Amino acid sequence: MGLASGPASTLASTPASGLASEAGAHPPEVTAVELTPERQRLAGVVTHTVARSSVPGQLRVPGVVTAPETGLAQVRARAAGFVERVAVRQTGVRVARGQVLAWIYSPEIYRAQEELLAAARWSGGAGPAPAGAPELLAAARRGLELLGLLPEELDELLRTGQPVRATPLRAPISGHVTRFGAVLGSRADPDTVLYELADLSTVWVVASVPERDLPTLRPGGRARFLLSQLAAPAELLAARIDLVEPALDEVTRTARVRMVVANPGGRLRPGQFGEVELDGAATTALVVPRDAVIRTGQHEYVYLLVGAGRFEPRSVRTGPARGGLVPIASGLVEGDRVVTRGSFVLDSESRLRASLAAAPATGRADGGGGGEVGGAGRRRRPRRRRGKAGAVIGWLIEASARARGLVLFAAVVLAGAGITAMRHVKLDAIPDLSDPQVIVFTEWMGRSPTLVEDQVTYPLVTALLGAPRVADVRAQSMFGMSFVYVVFEEGTDIYWARSRVLEVLSTVRSRLPSDASPRLGPDATGIGWVYQYALVDRLGHTDLGQLRALQDYTLRYALTSVPGVAEVATVGGYEQQYQVTVDPVRLRGYGLTVADVVRAVRRSNADVGGRVLELSEREYFVRGRGYLPGSRTWSRSRCAPGAARRCWCATLARSPWAARFAAAPRTSTGSARSSLESW
Repeated sequence: MGLASGPASTLASTPASGLASEAGAHPPEVTAVELTPERQRLAGVVTHTVARSSVPGQLRVPGVVTAPETGLAQVRARAAGFVERVAVRQTGVRVARGQVLAWIYSPEIYRAQEELLAAARWSGGAGPAPAGAPELLAAARRGLELLGLLPEELDELLRTGQPVRATPLRAPISGHVTRFGAVLGSRADPDTVLYELADLSTVWVVASVPERDLPTLRPGGRARFLLSQLAAPAELLAARIDLVEPALDEVTRTARVRMVVANPGGRLRPGQFGEVELDGAATTALVVPRDAVIRTGQHEYVYLLVGAGRFEPRSVRTGPARGGLVPIASGLVEGDRVVTRGSFVLDSESRLRASLAAAPATGRADGGGGGEVGGAGRRRRPRRRRGKAGAVIGWLIEASARARGLVLFAAVVLAGAGITAMRHVKLDAIPDLSDPQVIVFTEWMGRSPTLVEDQVTYPLVTALLGAPRVADVRAQSMFGMSFVYVVFEEGTDIYWARSRVLEVLSTVRSRLPSDASPRLGPDATGIGWVYQYALVDRLGHTDLGQLRALQDYTLRYALTSVPGVAEVATVGGYEQQYQVTVDPVRLRGYGLTVADVVRAVRRSNADVGGRVLELSEREYFVRGRGYLPGSRTWSRSRCAPGAARRCWCATLARSPWAARFAAAPRTSTGSARSSLESW
């Protein structure tokens, strides 16, 4: 990343002083770093001035539509009987108030009708009515009204003079049938629910709001419900906060907030998910961009620019983020400059420097080796014997002068041997003097250097230390990557060493995370880098993606087949891919995880094999072609096949075509640079 840690690095560090967790203090396990302007440019460091701004109180959370409890109704028979006829036979049907649902034969209601007719004949006979007859008639009529008969039905009964065998069962409200139990011929008792109705002219939207956002919400506040549908554009509906429940969920630490939404056209159905925008009170506070705050789970801190190129970690206390801005409760003052881009690079270097500063300094107690050491620790120079050496050289010169022919013959023989060796002995232009080593590379993207060090690098190093003929093991942990360099003793065959490392990796693989797979590096060193070329389209007919495809699928395979070539490493260019951008709000609303979306994409992009059919002395192979031809086909993939509710990938995420840029240490306009290594 351009942040070297050797003696020639331009980074300077200051050890962390104590474990600080208070706002404004120095956070633990990190230290201040200094970067030159050139290093800041390479690391992509961008700063932002802390300013006081208005923080909107708007909150966005997932919500689900439910049927209102105030609009529910149950339909029962008021007297024991039997279902003789059924008018509404299924759920989901909309009924109007007063509509007949079924007809019930009840002996009790039939006897009450006969009593009403008898009282009517008694009070309406010839002559004056007996005493108490009008009261008896009114009591019989009131009893039938309590059993569910309407006044119009009683008037018709008195007009015809014949009791009705089956009386109608009517809907008390207008709504949809959500439960059906009036089976033809079944017994109907007062404790048996025959129908359940739900009035959906007004629905409830229930949202789970985090604990820290609850103080800004009040009953009667305004809200908006955004209903997202796959086949229709999103609609924004006005809502009103009806209730903020006092209890919290112990697991999610959220409270249910209930809103009332008008549903005149029946567009909202119970079980639908959407997004709720809640309006809270706006506040004024110091704010920084969301990317400026680094959260470790125990501490929150930012990197503050305190001088010319000096960045110091500073603990802060934050509030809930709104619109990409994070309010700062304490730890910063107005006018401070914090790092918004490149902060994770600074954090990795800061943690590395803090670890090195905390390690105990070790050295050689004897002050070095070689030579004679006096009693006071001062090294004495060895005695020189110039007289004897001068005598030997003089004797050689004198002997060569006396035997000139022998010296000339020896010179000719040595010259011939040198010419022969030069023509037949294979020599490297740049000899590889490095130690035999094997590189183990592990990619675990998205994890911090500390997590990679603990769960990947440390198990690999401890296992490789016990391999035979290992001289040294060096390791380096980076953001999402781990490099382990295993150095073997001089004279060890490189392929024997690679086989020993593979044996160790097969035993240590179970101790690593499931999605971290270590692999060996190429059997070549940096000294074998013999050629570098660049693909350049000077006419402008191809882009970087097409140049990268030409390099990866045409040139690289041809160069790899050349004898002696170990690897062709491509750097730069664009790699074509589909990027699935998941909406976390909708994901939480449907109760799914990112792993569910990954499995859905993997299932939707695969071919399947079938059996072989033999027809007319020919064999036909049956296979299913399932590779995605484009993003539209992917959007129709189902995310959770086993779930009760259907959920498509386009509902939770979007996947436009995108080009993955492979960053290169060297750049060339309109080119994809490549390097060729040989051994």
